[in-house]
Amino acid sequence: MGSEKEMFLSEWSQKFPGVEAPNVNFQSVAEVEQSLTACKRLIKEFEEKLNREKFLLIYLQVARHISL
Repeated sequence: MGSEKEMFLSEWSQKFPGVEAPNVNFQSVAEVEQSLTACKRLIKEFEEKLNREKFLLIYLQVARHISL
C-alpha cells in the first residue's frame, strides 16, 4: 500500500480529473497546521459567499414573478 501522500494524490486525480493537486510536500507539523488553518479560513469564506449568492438567487427568482 502507498503512502498517505500517494493515496491522497490518487484519490484527488479520481475525484477532480484534470485539476492539479495542491502541494502536500510539508516539511513540518507546523506547515501542516498552517495549511489546515488557511484551508478552514477559505472554506468559511466560500460558505459565506455561497450563502449570500443563495439569498440573492431567491430574491431574483421571486422578483421575476412580480412587478417591481
